[in-house]
Amino acid sequence: MNIQDLGPLETAALRALAQAELIGAPLSVASVWRSMAGYTTSLPNVRAALEEGQPLRSFVAGDKDFFVLAGRDDLLRGMATRQGRSDERWRDLEGSLRGLGKLPWVEAVGVTGTMAWGLLDGDEVPCELVIIAEGGRVPLARAAVRAWRRAARLKDVLRIAAVLDADDLALTPAGATAAWWLLAVRPVVNEHAFARLLAANPWAGTQFPNFSSDASGGMPEYFLGDRVDGKLAAARRAAVATEDDGVLLLSGGRKDAGWETALLGVVTGRSIATSCREWGQGADANVLAGTSLSDGDARVDGRMAEVAGWSFGDPEGEAVEPEGKPAKARPAAQSTRDRGPKTQRASSKRPPRSTTAAAPEG
Repeated sequence: MNIQDLGPLETAALRALAQAELIGAPLSVASVWRSMAGYTTSLPNVRAALEEGQPLRSFVAGDKDFFVLAGRDDLLRGMATRQGRSDERWRDLEGSLRGLGKLPWVEAVGVTGTMAWGLLDGDEVPCELVIIAEGGRVPLARAAVRAWRRAARLKDVLRIAAVLDADDLALTPAGATAAWWLLAVRPVVNEHAFARLLAANPWAGTQFPNFSSDASGGMPEYFLGDRVDGKLAAARRAAVATEDDGVLLLSGGRKDAGWETALLGVVTGRSIATSCREWGQGADANVLAGTSLSDGDARVDGRMAEVAGWSFGDPEGEAVEPEGKPAKARPAAQSTRDRGPKTQRASSKRPPRSTTAAAPEG
């Protein structure tokens, strides 16, 4: 049996697991379903395909409700440690991230990268953030976040992945990896803003039709809530806003405040407000895939080409494991229990029991 013997559902599930390998993330059944690119089905169908004895199970390794491609059991073994790091980091940062949403010009804060999947590779690995700035105030929001990060001594703990403009949330359509990254961003402050981000980028949802943002699908449930304003943010918004809808303050609803315009001119020219390059990319709109995922689609295609070469239980010869080594023959399990004769023996003291409809074998 090889990949040609599988159906489109099983092939899409394998591709979802190959996609998750880019960040070393085992997927729960629900997350496999959400991460199936270009294939629409129901969650029970995916669960049934991953049950023991199904053809798909030859191609995957599983531990409880989590799965990886065959041969990547190391990801399953290290998952508990990575989850523990993520939980500890979240407990340390939860209050700080909520406070980050109180900064001026910052409308929404979200977590991305492996932390969005509840995994953290090491204590030295920073938590990656996506910031949505007030319309037309990206440099100011970026400067505020970076200054706050330095003042809070969290420079090595937090990393800015992208700062997006609330007035222009539509990003350039990209491949499946970029869409998968965008859909997996977890809101921390102002969930409504991230709902607008997804609504402005329907191309992402088209590539992953099962990826509903309304269900966790095995991902951690972080703090979700509306914007929490601090006194400084509230004072600034009252000074510059002609109308505040309580969600996003767009550039069209802002007064012409000379002090803010002057501050914007000063901040824009400083390195602290330059476009984020921490993911090795240029403009913020192009950082969706990041340095480790910029060639994600090509890497997933290459991994699927490897999976296409796997075969299992070939009747013409030996089964081939994913590593390319002949699989060892497994002897059939035999019971050591002595069940005795199949029929009852007659004795001089007791005649054989008669056969009845209730007990056809006596």
